[in-house]
Amino acid sequence: MIASPALAARWPDAVPQALRIGMSRDAGGTQPRLADVGAARPHASDHAALVLDLPGL
Repeated sequence: MIASPALAARWPDAVPQALRIGMSRDAGGTQPRLADVGAARPHASDHAALVLDLPGL
């Protein structure tokens, strides 16, 4: 995730979180997965949703 210097200055402690709930467990992370997601299916990917909380925005 690329943020502008102005956003980084205003929220220096903001850290993006990767949501892997629809990715296979082989993709890593300790987050829970959707009920029908298995260990190897769907295949691990480098795609995940990113969330960045910027309070007051």
